[in-house]
Amino acid sequence: MWNCLSKRKQFKEEPGNAEQRDCEEQEQQESCLPTYLEVDATDSHTNTLPSYDRANFEPVADRAAGVIERTLHMEESVLRELGSTIHQNPELAFREHYAANTLTHFMQGRGWRVERGICGMETAWKATFSRGIGGRTVGFNAEMDALPGIGHACGHNLIAEGALAAALGVAAAMAEMDVSGRVLLLGTPAEERGGGKIRMLRHGAYKSADAMLMIHPGGGAPYKTDLISPMLAIDSFSAEYLGKAAHAALAPHEGINALDAAILAYTNINALRQQTKPYERVHGVIDTAGYSPNVIPAYSCLRYGVRSATLAELVELKRRVVACLRAAADATGCQFVLHDTTPPHPELRHNGLLAVEYAAALMRRFGTHVQLALDVPGGASTDFGAVTYAMPGLHPAYEIYSQEGVSNHTAEFARCTDTPIAHRKTLEAATGVALTAFRVLCDDDFASAVQSEFHGE
Repeated sequence: MWNCLSKRKQFKEEPGNAEQRDCEEQEQQESCLPTYLEVDATDSHTNTLPSYDRANFEPVADRAAGVIERTLHMEESVLRELGSTIHQNPELAFREHYAANTLTHFMQGRGWRVERGICGMETAWKATFSRGIGGRTVGFNAEMDALPGIGHACGHNLIAEGALAAALGVAAAMAEMDVSGRVLLLGTPAEERGGGKIRMLRHGAYKSADAMLMIHPGGGAPYKTDLISPMLAIDSFSAEYLGKAAHAALAPHEGINALDAAILAYTNINALRQQTKPYERVHGVIDTAGYSPNVIPAYSCLRYGVRSATLAELVELKRRVVACLRAAADATGCQFVLHDTTPPHPELRHNGLLAVEYAAALMRRFGTHVQLALDVPGGASTDFGAVTYAMPGLHPAYEIYSQEGVSNHTAEFARCTDTPIAHRKTLEAATGVALTAFRVLCDDDFASAVQSEFHGE
């Protein structure tokens, strides 16, 4: 198993630009692990869930649910407006200035302590609510970035809306039921491209949390239901080929064709897919334009993402893909440069007890069935996976009833993330994670069981 080093020592800061490491040297290619992870071959963690008293907590849960639902009903119109206005003003990774300003202004107006521009990122922020002395800390993640060209096609506007709703609901329940502790709301930039949560993890933004939760909308294939399942580990990188320009008719022998290298690499990787595991994914594009047919291209670039079920398998898959890329350079005589564009994202590992509690809350409050597939990896990936290596985490997907066959990362899905049903389902899912987090705060046995499962005890 892979374990988070923060359990034993402080995160080690990488020198220079950690997001753009040059892996030209073979030794660097052999080790593509995040600095905050290491291998522990002795870990014998199982999926056995510790027992705790569910029945005796139901009266407390029902009271808390009443407070949370009443709070969200009062805030419903303004929360929907926040989700809609972010949807109408999409911003790319690390440029989420409108969303960050809008959300932090709102939380500050509700009396929360707000810190902006944290962790070396202008659009990262933290809002904190505290009550009493001592107690535990729970947190929620508000994603904000959109996708190039198609806007909020992954529903991050709804994720932000839901995170604020959950945080406000838990804070209201703490105040009314006199529960000590803290609620941490993090504005996390650049989920789509940049690994914002990993940067925040390295800078200690998560260090005080006993559990972190967030929600994610889905619709059409592959969801068709509310779902909790693991996500794949992912690594993203680009490969540049440097050749030599020449006149394609007068002196082709003097050129070194970088476009040929890119095409060979693309073909090599397509052949490799036949021998990859069923759950592994390799996807990429040739990211070059402006060629002329009578000039031998001196430059080409490919951008790739590779995914696998675990970080260990991801490292091996990336090594095989890099071998395909390097072979194309050898065949054409081009120079080859590999750049890591984001830190590797570990697979998402849900805490089983948090998942069961969330599913029970949605069934009890809304009659919503949540499919628990805790051992079946899904096809997507997220930087929240790194957070689940550091502490107990939960990242359920919920259905927003898009049209049949319409799924995330499409223009059609983007239109579905600002509809009345999408906002309503977001507040329902937010209620579920709020109730789950509230139990972590006020039920010692449950909180202890969650930590025991996380540590494999």
